[in-house]
Amino acid sequence: MSMRAIPSYARDQKAHRIRLDHLFDPVLAVHTSLVDPLPHQITSAYDSMLPRQPLRFLLADNPGAGKTIMAGLLMKELLARGICNAVWRSVRAV
Repeated sequence: MSMRAIPSYARDQKAHRIRLDHLFDPVLAVHTSLVDPLPHQITSAYDSMLPRQPLRFLLADNPGAGKTIMAGLLMKELLARGICNAVWRSVRAV
């Protein structure tokens, strides 16, 4: 079985398409993640946190409300849209 190299134009075209995916799929992180978020997690990430730019956000909620999933959706979406290139996450020690 021989492995052929992907031509550079095809690689560039695919990279450009991936960079623009968020324009065609407004909830890109939901569709590309390995978890199934609950409706309140999607609403929190996309309706409350994502529109606020510049984003300085403290995510605090009841235990078991899915803060980790909300934060993951938000981080993945911001990175996919090119809005940020680094995220600082701080968690409490147990």
